Amino acid sequence: MENRLLVTSCPHLHGKESTRRIMLDVIIALIPSLIVSCIVFGIMPLVVTLISVAACVVVEWFIQRFLLKGECTLGNLSAVVTGILLAFNIPF
Repeated sequence: MENRLLVTSCPHLHGKESTRRIMLDVIIALIPSLIVSCIVFGIMPLVVTLISVAACVVVEWFIQRFLLKGECTLGNLSAVVTGILLAFNIPF
């Protein structure tokens, strides 16, 4: 008897939340830490975060538009979450 690996598409758990809603919840959860970092370090964390988010959105748009030539998925806000998390890892 041969053992076979069953490959299925993910996610394996289905819910009624969309990717956009989940990413929006993550953004809302990250806002308090951005506010506190602006209080502690001044306006620079906000500037770095905005630049990082803009760069991530532009790069994702460019890759999807010109390299993959597929559907643009900027509406799911994953690039925004990536930009915020990347900015939070940059030292001041």
